[in-house]
Amino acid sequence: MRVLGLAAWAGLAGFAGAGEAPQSPEVVVRTFVDAENARSIEGLLAMTADILDVRLYNPDGTIQFEKARTRPEQRASFTEALRLNPDSRFRILSLIASGPVVITRDEVIGLPGGARGIALTAYRVFNGRIAELWILNSEPVQYPAAPAAPAAPLEPPPAPPPPAP
Repeated sequence: MRVLGLAAWAGLAGFAGAGEAPQSPEVVVRTFVDAENARSIEGLLAMTADILDVRLYNPDGTIQFEKARTRPEQRASFTEALRLNPDSRFRILSLIASGPVVITRDEVIGLPGGARGIALTAYRVFNGRIAELWILNSEPVQYPAAPAAPAAPLEPPPAPPPPAP
């Protein structure tokens, strides 16, 4: 789960059903992000393996969170993320795919307080499902700047000239 707020997915175009060949890892990841933005728990679960290895790293590379999540734990985690971040949306800024590994640079908006963030996310896809999800929060969460207070005048404006006689 992305600490910035994993949402959920619907629209499972990249999911391979019984008897179908798995989609490419890039299609699986793009479908995952699309479903995340559509906010469908079932869509999220359709794109992940029965056990999902999740790791979250701080910007300095130290590990913040690491857990292999079972299907019930994934459901609980995705549900909680939706509850905590009801307005979050993800956008893939760039994507590199190599074999089963897909790396994205993502922007998340709609976080509490109007915050936004940038993260690098690495996915490892096996048999058409995401088995590993590693997130590096590469930039700190940014909050919108507070509106500037209007500047107070330094001195009163000059008085108008007296009327001509």
